[in-house]
Amino acid sequence: MSWFSDFWKELWKKIWEKINPNPEPEPEPEEPIPLDQVTWLHTNVKDWAVTSELRSVNVDSSFIHLDHSKAAEWPGKNINGTELAGNPWIFIQKDGQWYAATWEWLRPGQTRKNRSAVNGDHIKQNPFWDWSPVAGETYGFMVSGLARDGNRNVKERSNIVMFEWPN
Repeated sequence: MSWFSDFWKELWKKIWEKINPNPEPEPEPEEPIPLDQVTWLHTNVKDWAVTSELRSVNVDSSFIHLDHSKAAEWPGKNINGTELAGNPWIFIQKDGQWYAATWEWLRPGQTRKNRSAVNGDHIKQNPFWDWSPVAGETYGFMVSGLARDGNRNVKERSNIVMFEWPN
């Protein structure tokens, strides 16, 4: 009787695999910048899970808008009396080398910062202490969980979006 039982188990397994295949997971989309060649001026987050979609980057006369899908989901962490949830990043190419740096803090749900915050005095790292975005130059933007110092809430980040800085 055992062979009969084994026969039906094996047959059922083959049928189940046909009607419910386990597809290969889709590969993560490639980033527009080779992250293993980036000089990270703050925490290296290249291996953090890409869980948030940075849908768009826009700059108007006052603000830079970073519309990402986890803005309201990443948990806040109280740091010096302020609830913080993440950091915006900029990728700058200088002399053929890409650099990545945070330039501000994001509160839970926040998707915009002052346009003037994307400057070297907010990056606070060499070689960008006195740097400012240049109209017509293309930069990469990303957001992540808290990464600027030793505080962490989630080890997650968004994709990188390339954006040409406006006038």
